[in-house]
Amino acid sequence: MSNRLGFSLLECLVVMLMIAILLTIAAPPFRNLLLRNQVTTVVNRLSNAIIFARSLAVKRHEVIAVCGSHDGKNCSGRWSKGQIIINPMHGDVIRQYGALPKQFRLLWRGGFGKNDRIALNSQGFLDGQQGSFYICPGSQSNKFAVMIVISASGRLRLSYDETKLRRYCQ
Repeated sequence: MSNRLGFSLLECLVVMLMIAILLTIAAPPFRNLLLRNQVTTVVNRLSNAIIFARSLAVKRHEVIAVCGSHDGKNCSGRWSKGQIIINPMHGDVIRQYGALPKQFRLLWRGGFGKNDRIALNSQGFLDGQQGSFYICPGSQSNKFAVMIVISASGRLRLSYDETKLRRYCQ
Protein backbone atom coordinates (compact mmCIF):
# COMPACT_ATOMS: atom_id res chain seq x y z
CA MET A 1 0.00 0.00 0.00
CA SER A 2 1.40 3.36 -1.02
CA ASN A 3 1.32 6.40 1.20
CA ARG A 4 0.07 9.16 -1.11
CA LEU A 5 -1.05 12.64 -0.20
CA GLY A 6 -3.44 14.78 -2.25
CA PHE A 7 -5.95 14.06 -4.98
CA SER A 8 -5.60 12.61 -8.41
CA LEU A 9 -6.44 14.64 -11.49
CA LEU A 10 -9.52 12.51 -12.10
CA GLU A 11 -10.82 13.12 -8.57
CA CYS A 12 -10.36 16.89 -8.96
CA LEU A 13 -12.20 16.88 -12.31
CA VAL A 14 -15.13 14.93 -10.86
CA VAL A 15 -15.44 17.35 -7.93
CA MET A 16 -15.24 20.37 -10.27
CA LEU A 17 -17.93 18.85 -12.50
CA MET A 18 -20.21 18.31 -9.49
CA ILE A 19 -19.69 21.94 -8.38
CA ALA A 20 -20.46 23.20 -11.91
CA ILE A 21 -23.70 21.20 -12.01
CA LEU A 22 -24.78 22.52 -8.60
CA LEU A 23 -24.02 26.12 -9.62
CA THR A 24 -26.01 25.72 -12.82
CA ILE A 25 -29.00 24.54 -10.83
CA ALA A 26 -28.67 27.25 -8.18
CA ALA A 27 -27.96 30.29 -10.41
CA PRO A 28 -31.53 31.21 -11.54
CA PRO A 29 -33.05 31.18 -8.03
CA PHE A 30 -30.06 33.16 -6.78
CA ARG A 31 -30.59 35.77 -9.53
CA ASN A 32 -34.25 36.06 -8.50
CA LEU A 33 -33.22 36.45 -4.86
CA LEU A 34 -30.85 39.29 -5.75
CA LEU A 35 -33.50 41.04 -7.84
CA ARG A 36 -36.11 40.68 -5.11
CA ASN A 37 -33.64 42.18 -2.60
CA GLN A 38 -32.97 45.12 -4.93
CA VAL A 39 -36.72 45.78 -5.25
CA THR A 40 -37.09 45.64 -1.46
CA THR A 41 -34.22 48.11 -1.08
CA VAL A 42 -35.85 50.56 -3.52
CA VAL A 43 -39.24 50.23 -1.81
CA ASN A 44 -37.73 50.82 1.63
CA ARG A 45 -35.67 53.79 0.46
CA LEU A 46 -38.61 55.50 -1.22
CA SER A 47 -41.01 54.74 1.64
CA ASN A 48 -38.53 56.09 4.18
CA ALA A 49 -38.02 59.26 2.11
CA ILE A 50 -41.78 59.91 1.97
CA ILE A 51 -42.22 59.19 5.69
CA PHE A 52 -39.30 61.51 6.48
CA ALA A 53 -40.76 64.28 4.29
CA ARG A 54 -44.18 63.84 5.92
CA SER A 55 -42.78 64.10 9.45
CA LEU A 56 -40.68 67.10 8.45
CA ALA A 57 -43.72 68.88 7.00
CA VAL A 58 -45.62 68.36 10.26
CA LYS A 59 -42.65 69.36 12.41
CA ARG A 60 -41.88 72.55 10.45
CA HIS A 61 -45.53 73.44 9.74
CA GLU A 62 -44.84 73.94 6.03
CA VAL A 63 -45.15 72.17 2.71
CA ILE A 64 -42.35 69.71 1.91
CA ALA A 65 -42.05 68.03 -1.50
CA VAL A 66 -40.48 64.81 -2.74
CA CYS A 67 -39.44 65.05 -6.40
CA GLY A 68 -37.77 63.10 -9.12
CA SER A 69 -34.47 64.78 -9.94
CA HIS A 70 -31.74 63.99 -12.42
CA ASP A 71 -29.23 66.47 -10.96
CA GLY A 72 -29.99 66.36 -7.21
CA LYS A 73 -30.92 70.07 -7.21
CA ASN A 74 -34.08 70.59 -9.26
CA CYS A 75 -37.37 68.76 -9.68
CA SER A 76 -37.46 67.22 -13.14
CA GLY A 77 -39.86 64.32 -12.75
CA ARG A 78 -37.13 61.85 -13.72
CA TRP A 79 -37.70 59.60 -10.71
CA SER A 80 -35.35 56.80 -11.79
CA LYS A 81 -32.40 59.22 -11.99
CA GLY A 82 -32.70 60.23 -8.33
CA GLN A 83 -35.00 61.86 -5.82
CA ILE A 84 -34.81 64.93 -3.62
CA ILE A 85 -36.73 66.28 -0.65
CA ILE A 86 -37.14 70.02 -0.92
CA ASN A 87 -38.87 72.98 0.63
CA PRO A 88 -40.68 74.37 -2.46
CA MET A 89 -41.18 77.81 -0.89
CA HIS A 90 -37.44 78.41 -0.49
CA GLY A 91 -36.05 75.91 -3.00
CA ASP A 92 -33.82 74.36 -0.32
CA VAL A 93 -32.78 70.77 -0.96
CA ILE A 94 -33.14 68.97 2.36
CA ARG A 95 -32.04 65.49 1.28
CA GLN A 96 -31.06 63.83 -1.96
CA TYR A 97 -31.03 60.23 -3.10
CA GLY A 98 -29.05 58.75 -5.96
CA ALA A 99 -30.24 56.98 -9.09
CA LEU A 100 -31.83 53.55 -9.04
CA PRO A 101 -30.05 50.55 -10.57
CA LYS A 102 -29.90 50.92 -14.38
CA GLN A 103 -32.58 48.40 -15.28
CA PHE A 104 -35.10 49.88 -12.80
CA ARG A 105 -37.84 52.37 -13.68
CA LEU A 106 -39.69 54.45 -11.10
CA LEU A 107 -42.87 56.26 -12.09
CA TRP A 108 -45.24 58.46 -10.09
CA ARG A 109 -48.81 58.70 -11.29
CA GLY A 110 -50.76 61.17 -9.23
CA GLY A 111 -53.99 63.05 -9.45
CA PHE A 112 -54.27 66.25 -11.47
CA GLY A 113 -51.41 65.19 -13.76
CA LYS A 114 -48.70 66.34 -11.34
CA ASN A 115 -46.18 63.58 -11.95
CA ASP A 116 -42.94 65.42 -11.13
CA ARG A 117 -43.48 65.74 -7.36
CA ILE A 118 -45.59 64.95 -4.35
CA ALA A 119 -46.18 67.67 -1.81
CA LEU A 120 -47.02 67.09 1.86
CA ASN A 121 -48.69 69.86 3.83
CA SER A 122 -48.27 70.86 7.46
CA GLN A 123 -50.79 68.22 8.57
CA GLY A 124 -48.91 65.44 6.79
CA PHE A 125 -51.56 65.10 4.08
CA LEU A 126 -50.81 65.11 0.38
CA ASP A 127 -51.31 68.58 -0.96
CA GLY A 128 -54.11 67.91 -3.44
CA GLN A 129 -53.01 64.71 -5.13
CA GLN A 130 -52.92 61.06 -4.30
CA GLY A 131 -51.47 58.34 -6.44
CA SER A 132 -49.01 55.51 -6.81
CA PHE A 133 -45.34 54.89 -7.38
CA TYR A 134 -44.65 52.07 -9.82
CA ILE A 135 -41.36 50.29 -9.23
CA CYS A 136 -40.47 48.29 -12.33
CA PRO A 137 -37.28 46.24 -12.02
CA GLY A 138 -36.81 45.54 -15.74
CA SER A 139 -38.51 44.03 -18.75
CA GLN A 140 -37.81 40.36 -17.96
CA SER A 141 -38.60 40.64 -14.27
CA ASN A 142 -41.97 42.37 -13.98
CA LYS A 143 -43.12 39.60 -11.69
CA PHE A 144 -41.22 41.50 -8.98
CA ALA A 145 -42.81 44.88 -9.80
CA VAL A 146 -44.60 46.64 -6.96
CA MET A 147 -46.68 49.77 -6.34
CA ILE A 148 -46.46 52.10 -3.38
CA VAL A 149 -49.93 53.62 -3.07
CA ILE A 150 -50.18 56.93 -1.22
CA SER A 151 -53.57 57.98 0.11
CA ALA A 152 -54.69 61.59 0.47
CA SER A 153 -53.84 61.36 4.18
CA GLY A 154 -50.20 60.60 3.33
CA ARG A 155 -50.36 56.93 4.36
CA LEU A 156 -48.45 54.34 2.35
CA ARG A 157 -49.33 50.80 1.40
CA LEU A 158 -47.88 48.27 -1.01
CA SER A 159 -49.89 46.77 -3.85
CA TYR A 160 -49.17 44.04 -6.35
CA ASP A 161 -52.12 44.74 -8.69
CA GLU A 162 -50.97 42.92 -11.83
CA THR A 163 -53.28 44.84 -14.17
CA LYS A 164 -51.92 48.25 -13.21
CA LEU A 165 -48.34 47.04 -12.95
CA ARG A 166 -48.53 45.46 -16.41
CA ARG A 167 -49.81 48.76 -17.84
CA TYR A 168 -47.01 50.91 -16.40
CA CYS A 169 -44.12 48.45 -16.28
CA GLN A 170 -44.03 47.45 -19.95
